[in-house]
Amino acid sequence: MPEQQLAQPQPIPQPLAHLIQLNVEYGVLICIGNRCRCAVSPASTSEHLRRKHHTARELRQQVDRYIQEFPFEYNYSSVRIPLDGLAPQPVIPVVDGLQCKHCPAKPFKTQSRKAIKVHRNKEYGKKRIVDEDLFDLVKL
Repeated sequence: MPEQQLAQPQPIPQPLAHLIQLNVEYGVLICIGNRCRCAVSPASTSEHLRRKHHTARELRQQVDRYIQEFPFEYNYSSVRIPLDGLAPQPVIPVVDGLQCKHCPAKPFKTQSRKAIKVHRNKEYGKKRIVDEDLFDLVKL
């Protein structure tokens, strides 16, 4: 078993508990500042807090120290996510989304109509496709 799966993250320090939460099952950090409820990568957590929530530098530095010891690395494309049909995850809202109709085993999913059109153009080289042929409406 890879070392990353054996490592366990430390609990979120109390001074940061109003900013970030840890989804222990998936090893994912969730921003809860200002009811954000957005999964954030370890590498971008501090910048997210600065840019989106104008969090004080001292708190961001504490977040950075916590992240230095965080045993998991992921980004938007590598994050482990629950299988379709499972119960919603704590804190993260269920939202309307789009799913590419033409992706094999792991379909591309997004909330952005523009992102799914860019995906289709890049992956399949098809442009000017009507929405009904491009994506299905799904819950994310």
